[in-house]
Amino acid sequence: MEFVKRNYGDPGLGVDLVSRVFSISPRTLHTLFEGTGTSFAKLVRQLRLQHAFDVLSDPSCSLSVTELARICGFYDPSSFSRAFRRHFDVSPLELRRARAAQTA
Repeated sequence: MEFVKRNYGDPGLGVDLVSRVFSISPRTLHTLFEGTGTSFAKLVRQLRLQHAFDVLSDPSCSLSVTELARICGFYDPSSFSRAFRRHFDVSPLELRRARAAQTA
């Protein structure tokens, strides 16, 4: 978990990488998440999206959504925006505008 928390911004972070780093099978990695209410992929996506939310909530943030998507480990800004909207029920741009309006 600590490895994932430290490396969630790496777009290459996935089951294969973590399995190699810890010399375990992908099945063993998935088994570790049984009973936690989440999966490896969901945990990584949640960490990435929460980081993006926190950054976009800062009115002083000047990163573009595309830059932020890349920093948070998303290859494609469109898939990032869709995932963000699904998770937070607001698009990244809508959140940024709302936060900016609150400080104005």
